[in-house]
Amino acid sequence: ADARRLLTAFLNQAYRAPAPPTDLQRYLALFDQQFAAGRGFTQSLLAAYTAALTSPGFLFLDEAPGKLTNYALATRLSLFLWN
Repeated sequence: ADARRLLTAFLNQAYRAPAPPTDLQRYLALFDQQFAAGRGFTQSLLAAYTAALTSPGFLFLDEAPGKLTNYALATRLSLFLWN
């Protein structure tokens, strides 16, 4: 339960939007796999965090062409200002 709560909060902040449930399940499965292998809670959570931060969905901007939503516009503005 703690891993789900922490991963949900982390993914929502990392994605700057509510994380899709499929992504949350993927990283929870990774956490469960690492925890079952005996890596401990902290190391298992760090493995899930690392996987989320190195995923293509986090690293690359993938937007459909057409009219921008408020979220898409804010993302582009943020990336422009941080560039």
